Amino acid sequence: MKTVSTLSGEEVHVYVEASIPAKLVLESDGEDSEGAVPVLDSEGKLDVSVLPDTYQQITFPAGEAIPSGLLVAVIDGYAYKADCTNILHLYAIVGISMIGVSAFETVIVSKDPQVELSGWGLPSAHTILRCGKQGQLVNVPPNDALFNLIVGVVQSADKLNFHIQNYIIIEP
Repeated sequence: MKTVSTLSGEEVHVYVEASIPAKLVLESDGEDSEGAVPVLDSEGKLDVSVLPDTYQQITFPAGEAIPSGLLVAVIDGYAYKADCTNILHLYAIVGISMIGVSAFETVIVSKDPQVELSGWGLPSAHTILRCGKQGQLVNVPPNDALFNLIVGVVQSADKLNFHIQNYIIIEP
């Protein structure tokens, strides 16, 4: 269990329920949820490593419209398009959106080591992809990137070997 403050200043406890697909649970009563797993580390950053490997897909409420096939970051319990120009997203990236949704709908996020989406149109095989702007997967980060984070390697036009690698913070 981890107590964090939301943007509105409310203190909440953050958990992932131990069911598949997992869902983010925010509790303000301070009680532990039976079978729940905390998803934030001691610094309040999303700790994807606490999720068991059996969690291949996770659901979150979308904080904005998120098309399918984009990199997703979770901030204050809401999913957003991951963006390398927002340093808060560095520790909050959880996976790839599997379906397109409008704001406040539930987005399905895959953290499967091999993500496949029909018609994705990824670049050529063996291309290393990084976090770009607005959830895009890019080969080279943009000039205004605050971090360089490798997220996977292309296997085919529709398949990505997804694995978040070490990051580099870019100094201005």
